[in-house]
Amino acid sequence: MRRWGVCGLAAVLAVGLAAGAWAAEKAGKTVRLAEGVFAWDSPGADVNNGVIVGSRGIFVYNCDLDKTYKRLTALIQKEGKGKPVRFLGNGHAAGDDIGCNGQFEDMGATIVGSDAMYQDLVEKGPKRYKARLEKAGGRLVYPHVGFKDRAVFDLGSHQVHMILMGKGHTVGDTVAYLPKEKVLFSTDLLFVNNHPTVTDGDTANWQKILATLRTWEVEALVPGHGPVVQGKENVRKAIDALDAYFNDVRGQVKAMMAQGKKLAEIQKGVDVKKYASWGRKNVVPATIKHIYTELGGKN
Repeated sequence: MRRWGVCGLAAVLAVGLAAGAWAAEKAGKTVRLAEGVFAWDSPGADVNNGVIVGSRGIFVYNCDLDKTYKRLTALIQKEGKGKPVRFLGNGHAAGDDIGCNGQFEDMGATIVGSDAMYQDLVEKGPKRYKARLEKAGGRLVYPHVGFKDRAVFDLGSHQVHMILMGKGHTVGDTVAYLPKEKVLFSTDLLFVNNHPTVTDGDTANWQKILATLRTWEVEALVPGHGPVVQGKENVRKAIDALDAYFNDVRGQVKAMMAQGKKLAEIQKGVDVKKYASWGRKNVVPATIKHIYTELGGKN
């Protein structure tokens, strides 16, 4: 597919567009966040997705072919009022985000992502995702339309702002924000009640991104993983919780490095018992190793 750039800090594409609480249900659920704005709130630590139904069509935000594609298409059929899906937004280069690009391309949707995310996917995609997607009946498809910093997609009744936040979870982390509705789809920049994956990221810069997000007007947050959060104060608490987690783990790793401890000792010594209720505990050793490396440690 041909790829072309969207120029300027805030390019507006005006076209006719094909498709909370803190405790997620085991089977997942559709959450209506505002008029025409929906989230698929996945169970446990599975990826969450967004569907925005505007007067000119539908914008979908990320999709996992294995776990959420059928749920999303059912949601679109129920709430989409027969409108076409014109855009699928990719938040970052990961299999559970870009997994349905081929399916939505076949529907006639334009796949959109930041230039940084596109380049990251070009580098990672063939080795990490191509075979897995093909095994699941999909294919690796790159964004058709790119932008440097920000693009605004005008759905008539709704505007979706895709904004590159910089390197946090990955180099191309791009959120989808609806300022009028005060809804934020954060991709994996926010994990709620789950340990984050940091191995492709920069935890210090991630905390700077969290500080920026804290200043936005957000009344509903759809994190990459974990339950949808509603209410301005609850959104702030969710951002603060991940920020505090990074402060805690980085602080412990730094203190043990100052004591001359090696990586294996540090991995055993970091205390995460206060996060006992969080999911994805399996990623903690890799998180500690990555932070150790960020702080200058040698393997």
